[in-house]
Amino acid sequence: MEDGRIIDLFFERSEQAVRELEAKYGRGVKALVLNILGDVRDAEECAADTYLAVWNSVPPRRPEHLKAYTLAIARNLSLDRYQGIRARKRNSSYDLALSELEDCLASEGDAETELEARELARAVNRFLAGLSKEDRQRQQELREQLQIDENQVEEYTEYPLPEETGEAAPSDGELTVTLLSSIGGVEYDSIYINVSPFEKEWIRGQLPVGASFDDGESFATCTPAMKNGEMIYDEATKTITFECHRFHSSPYTDEMIVACGHGDGKMELGRFQLSISEVETRLCLFEKPVEFSVDELGKTGRLLGVELYSGGMTWLLEHEDSERFYYYVKGLSFEELSQEEQEWIRSVEVPWANTISAVTTGTLHMADGSDIEPSSAESGDYQDGIVKRYGSFSLTTIDPDDVVSITLFDGSTVELD
Repeated sequence: MEDGRIIDLFFERSEQAVRELEAKYGRGVKALVLNILGDVRDAEECAADTYLAVWNSVPPRRPEHLKAYTLAIARNLSLDRYQGIRARKRNSSYDLALSELEDCLASEGDAETELEARELARAVNRFLAGLSKEDRQRQQELREQLQIDENQVEEYTEYPLPEETGEAAPSDGELTVTLLSSIGGVEYDSIYINVSPFEKEWIRGQLPVGASFDDGESFATCTPAMKNGEMIYDEATKTITFECHRFHSSPYTDEMIVACGHGDGKMELGRFQLSISEVETRLCLFEKPVEFSVDELGKTGRLLGVELYSGGMTWLLEHEDSERFYYYVKGLSFEELSQEEQEWIRSVEVPWANTISAVTTGTLHMADGSDIEPSSAESGDYQDGIVKRYGSFSLTTIDPDDVVSITLFDGSTVELD
């Protein structure tokens, strides 16, 4: 099956997409991960994680080269797992200490004593990790870093912490997860959680943390929240803060399941009820659209303006091939297109994608003299003749009304009304 059709199946959320991907590139994926890991079982699990990672990232991404995209994910996951295996070996004495503790307390067949041993092992584990820092402090740090009060961000929600409700933090093992806050967005919502005790080296793939918003059917990997290029991590308490993303317009439930681990060995850590607010935006259309060109195709497009909101921005543009290029908004699949149309799309896809990525970059200038540079727009949509590309701010927010101008890809600066 053609790569374009396989990608269409991913966009249609058809499980056949994974089967077709494995049928076409499975041999290469298995050979790659087995060569790195050297263990058949680990390689099989890593291959399964690769297909899940493609499922979770397509959409919104539409990879230009599906084979290279899939093998790159397989390589990264297998290297992460390899580092995790080495880390487990380095920490073996720690694991042995906890195992010996359970052996001392539990006798075979004594369920009550075994339960006490496991609980005490957890307590010792938490004690060794130094878990004394309150989640309230991290929640306050996030609020300050995101500048929630300064920018009057109404889409921000803080959740009651376990010590406030009198309930134990949801946990299904030695790890504990605490829901801190969330902020609604246009493309996706951001949710922040604390996980502890979490060893720093686990982030390399030994213990991935994921969130599900469809009752456990699929999990999206949570990423460490970053501040000044560093993970938000407290050495004393071994507490790490993760950022989880949920597509805002998807038909998900408001329940979030947090789990850790690989494949069938995934362990649920907790379930949480979310409260995501709708987003208010500021539409800024340029008085004069900014033209750009795709020299390779001899085609042109126009940057029309931006739509600002507290957590990011949407670039608005149009180009002469858009209606023909975004065929899927008409309910068509790639396979349903004529051979001539398929060949045309293949010939223009990369030049248009590269150009649009280049022109949807810029710097926002704020009323207080500061500058904000949103992340590059990696995903988008097509609605009513307008191409939309989404960019986000890295662990910060803005007051959309405080943006006075924007410097564009060509160095020009446009005043915003």
